[in-house]
Amino acid sequence: MSQPSIPDINPEITLTRDDAINLLLASIAMEELGLAHIINAEGEKIQFALEAIPEMEDVDLDELLKVNDSVMETLDAIMRKEFLLDNKLKKVAAIIPENGGTGPPGPEGPPGPSFADVGFSARRASSTISSSGILDNWMINDPNYTGNGFDTATGIYTVPESGRYSIKTIINYNTTARITAGIAQDIQPSFVIRRTAPTATDLLAGLIPTFNTNIALLLELRVILGSSTIALSGDVYLNEDDEIGLFYDSDGLSLNLNLGGPTAAGTTWSMHKIAEG
Repeated sequence: MSQPSIPDINPEITLTRDDAINLLLASIAMEELGLAHIINAEGEKIQFALEAIPEMEDVDLDELLKVNDSVMETLDAIMRKEFLLDNKLKKVAAIIPENGGTGPPGPEGPPGPSFADVGFSARRASSTISSSGILDNWMINDPNYTGNGFDTATGIYTVPESGRYSIKTIINYNTTARITAGIAQDIQPSFVIRRTAPTATDLLAGLIPTFNTNIALLLELRVILGSSTIALSGDVYLNEDDEIGLFYDSDGLSLNLNLGGPTAAGTTWSMHKIAEG
């Protein structure tokens, strides 16, 4: 008698560990589904027997007991199967990794909203002013920069897009001469971020600091500080084509002020779009 001939079979199995675990879990679920159908069938068997009793003239107790025994045997077998499935589930759960592996990359989502891409940053050379007016002649060379809409010569920023904008301004100043006279109580000199078009609107404002002094208990004077820093910061909603400028409002103050001090970073101004609306 010759030995059996076993063919040379080299199957290529492409299932991964995760695929095998998923198939095991699926097999348990299918077996549970099958047992559920069997339990339902046994319940219908008992229901049929009970519904037939009123129609039977002579109820055979032995036949009813046989139906009951049949159902009990089936449920007993199902319970033993459930113990096996429970053990199988525990074994499969034990080999599931706590942290799943990295899945394939998903499709690329839409680009996120731009943040602070629209706007400019500028600084201004030192200059002397004595009357109200716009601060012009700005510089945008490194490390500052500009985007669309800022006219460095006039100091007007034409808003390129509607949205919410963050505004930041720092102005250092000092008086060019000794203060020898006081100012009236109603004079309130300030620096203002102003929308000039389509309608004039003050967006941010910062007062030049003043204080009251008493000379030898004889003469009371109200004067401005000889040097200080004005910082303006805030968020506003602007419409496309709004025109924005940084202004000095003397409000009647006639003193000469040196804006910026000894460095080109003494006066800075930046505006950036931070949201659509």
